[in-house]
Amino acid sequence: MADLKKMIAACKKHKRSAQKQLYDELAEQLYWTCKRYLKHEEEVEEALADSFYTIFTKLDQLKHHEAIYT
Repeated sequence: MADLKKMIAACKKHKRSAQKQLYDELAEQLYWTCKRYLKHEEEVEEALADSFYTIFTKLDQLKHHEAIYT
């Protein structure tokens, strides 16, 4: 969890490598969550992109780093 806390702190400072690491950490799980609800691959990809946009633009509002997984 210490690594996650450091990764999120680095993402808040707009460090590209940390953002990539967080993306890699969450992408597969988030992809399959989107896939469960959407029929077409294009919709899944759009929802995934929108989700990561929201994650990265609202990261400063995250109070508990563990909540990134919920």
